Amino acid sequence: MRKKILKKIVQNNLTPQEGYNILYGTVGKKGRFVIARIRLSGHPFLNTFINGLFLFPFPLGIVKLIMRFIRNSEFKEYRDLILDLIPFAQGVAISIVSKEAIIKIKII
Repeated sequence: MRKKILKKIVQNNLTPQEGYNILYGTVGKKGRFVIARIRLSGHPFLNTFINGLFLFPFPLGIVKLIMRFIRNSEFKEYRDLILDLIPFAQGVAISIVSKEAIIKIKII
């Protein structure tokens, strides 16, 4: 199927954008809020405090604002990548499980 689409693009039967949309789908929906749950092992008071801060979903605009203030050169490429991908991230769920913590993040 991929070769057929590329052949149509070469023959000018399809525009490159139409071919890309057929091959890879359209752009994802825009995420608006983040839900975060963080559980640290051995720290019940800290767990309560952190989960109290993240009790309700918070807007992605706040995340973007915080990300723009990161100036460390180590994280600059990650910052740019995250800022570019945030608008198309609705439905993404990230789960991190380790001995020290369980972190669950979901973008809605």
